[in-house]
Amino acid sequence: MSSTRAALLCIGIAIMYSTGGDCFRLYRITRQHKCNELSSTFNEYSHAFTNSWRSFQFSLNTARSAKKRCESVMNISQDKEVSESINEDRKKKVDKYYDAILYIEPQIGNYEKELHETLAEVHEKCSFWFLYLPMSTEFLESTNSRLAEAKKILEKMIGLTHEANGYATTAKNMECSFELVGQKVTEKERESDSSDANAAPTTPDSTSQTHSPKQPVPPEDGDKHKTHGDDKKHDHKKHGDEDGEDEDHEDEEEGEEEEAGDDE
Repeated sequence: MSSTRAALLCIGIAIMYSTGGDCFRLYRITRQHKCNELSSTFNEYSHAFTNSWRSFQFSLNTARSAKKRCESVMNISQDKEVSESINEDRKKKVDKYYDAILYIEPQIGNYEKELHETLAEVHEKCSFWFLYLPMSTEFLESTNSRLAEAKKILEKMIGLTHEANGYATTAKNMECSFELVGQKVTEKERESDSSDANAAPTTPDSTSQTHSPKQPVPPEDGDKHKTHGDDKKHDHKKHGDEDGEDEDHEDEEEGEEEEAGDDE
């Protein structure tokens, strides 16, 4: 009887150890399987995060390029001394969209930090030593909760990225135009040419320059004698002409008297 009880006890202990070992192995495999699923989710979230961050960087670079273009256009406008209202308005809007994207950047950075911390907590529960612990309700609830939180964070990041993409697209479509500045410069040159053509021609008479009367230059000593001699010659010639005229006048009177005597 005692031998029979001993045999049954050994069989029971053997069955118990055999079942217990199988159950422990089942717990370990189940927890490891869950951690493998979590690892796949980690890769999916990391890939989505990387794409979101790259998309945001592309939007930021696009807006920055539009901003620099507007700055170059405005510099040319200042050099050409033209005022172009369309480009001025566009520059204000491009600057506003660029500032909006810059405001989004730190928000995405904060979500990135939260996402990494959340995934790190879940990853810690699947470390090597935890794989030998049995599956528990606490483990499932904790990992599922943290994964849901990580998903929400990722969705917020993607939403901000889409918002930044919209700002960048609008800034790209509204970037300043060099052609408008060229047209404005051409119009200015035409107006300048037209005003020059309509302006009255300038002549020497129209110049308002005053000249002082020319003063006589005193003659040199030699010129003085020459001038004096010329004056004397001129006086002699003048007197000679007057004497000749008197003689002619007397001859005419004598001729008239002779004609009168003949008539008598």
